[in-house]
Amino acid sequence: MAAPYAVRRKYFYADFTETPGTPVFATTTNAIATAADNQVDYTYVNGQLMDWIQTGANSALVPLVQTAAPFGWAMPLDADSVDSLEIGCGALVSGNTPYMSFTVGTDPAFFVRARLSFLGNVDNVAVATVGFRDSASQVDVTSAADLLTSYTHSAYLGVSSNAGVIKSDTQKSGTTASTTATFAATTVALTAVTGVDLKLLVSAAGVVTYQIDGAADVLLGGTAYTFTDAQVLVPAIHIVSRDGTGAQGSQCVIQEFECGLQ
Repeated sequence: MAAPYAVRRKYFYADFTETPGTPVFATTTNAIATAADNQVDYTYVNGQLMDWIQTGANSALVPLVQTAAPFGWAMPLDADSVDSLEIGCGALVSGNTPYMSFTVGTDPAFFVRARLSFLGNVDNVAVATVGFRDSASQVDVTSAADLLTSYTHSAYLGVSSNAGVIKSDTQKSGTTASTTATFAATTVALTAVTGVDLKLLVSAAGVVTYQIDGAADVLLGGTAYTFTDAQVLVPAIHIVSRDGTGAQGSQCVIQEFECGLQ
């Protein structure tokens, strides 16, 4: 593994447990962003460009640096079901084909990994996933159902219900525009202040496999999914708040984010 924060072709790593908070900038003004619906923003983590794309009129915009366990950045979200974040590696704000994109059938095997934790009960988070999506323009993901409809090609690993059970969510549309959805529940469930290491691996041929806390997941290993050849993919984390009595924002803490060639 390269040294922390190193950037090279097809590799990205950031440790948010050792990273101070940084301003979030609006692409429209290149000034510090203010809360706004469907705002495409960006920030830098140790000099590395990251997308910071929000939906909903978030009053909480700047990541909250945690000074006690679990250390990392608490994602800035209000307690509202339409408030969400998509975090990536400069896929939308660079103005060019992002260097951190991967083409099935052209690139060697690649991966994305994130370590996530929670400040309170995971019931307060509707979605907390990491994975790959097609490199199309950003589309709002404000619910678990949106994971399967917002992008034409995608595969995610993480929490996509307030039960806290880790699942895989995959979608692929063929020439007939049919969509295949897979929900394979694992035996791993998240509780309050429980962290988890989520890793999604894609072979050169597009075959997806999953690891949870560094080990291949047995149940998800039986879930067949292959990305379409020549599909261009970008890594993404999706965080969605849950609305309702007792729900709280800023509950998901990102601790590490990594992607690149295997």
